[in-house]
Amino acid sequence: MLKNGKKIFAGNLCHPFYIPAKSIWPFVTAWSLFGFMFTTVYFLHHNKCGVCVSSMAFYGLLFSIAFWMNELTVEMFEGRNTSYVCQNVRVGWSLFILSEAMLFFGFFLGFFSFQPIPRYGNRFYMAP
Repeated sequence: MLKNGKKIFAGNLCHPFYIPAKSIWPFVTAWSLFGFMFTTVYFLHHNKCGVCVSSMAFYGLLFSIAFWMNELTVEMFEGRNTSYVCQNVRVGWSLFILSEAMLFFGFFLGFFSFQPIPRYGNRFYMAP
């Protein structure tokens, strides 16, 4: 909200779409992720200072993600979005978390059901 009590909706237009404000955090996060991947490869090639550089890049990545999420949260609670957009963001995050839970369930189900069966000579078969 502004000081005069009016709400801002994407250029004074009130519509059900999310239009983010200009932000530097996606750019910083992308470069931090690139740096982390690059320095991790540097570390995996047994360089002496690879751990230090990789950890600095990882902390930079965490820093940029944290500030980006902070900016999105502030945007949400300042009233810059309509209630329809806020509801869709909540549903989107819920579906994302549900999909991640299903993904890990599938991985663990596949891992634990693929075990050696003694009556077949300890070969790996799917458990009945």
